[in-house]
Amino acid sequence: RNRLGIASGMLSITRTLGQTAGIALLGALFASMLTHYAGKPVDIGNASPVVIASALHDQFLLVAGLIGIGLVLSLLAWHRERRAARTATIQPDAA
Repeated sequence: RNRLGIASGMLSITRTLGQTAGIALLGALFASMLTHYAGKPVDIGNASPVVIASALHDQFLLVAGLIGIGLVLSLLAWHRERRAARTATIQPDAA
C-alpha cells in the first residue's frame, strides 16, 4: 500500500513520455507527408487544402492502425488474465 505513490508516479511519467514522443512522431510524419504530396518542401500556410487533407488522411490511417494493434493486444492480455484467474486455485494464507 505504501508503494501506490511510486506506481502512480511511474504511470504518470510513462503517459507523459508517450504523449510527448507520439506528438513529435506524428508531427514529423505530417511534415514528411506534406512534402511528399506537395512534391517539394512547403510551409503549411502555403500548402493547398488537398495536400494538407492527404497528409492528414495518411496520419489518421497510421493512428487507426496503432489503435487497432493496441486494442488487439489489450484483448489478448485480458483474455489470458481471465483464463489464468479461472484456472488458479485459491491458496489459504499461511499465517
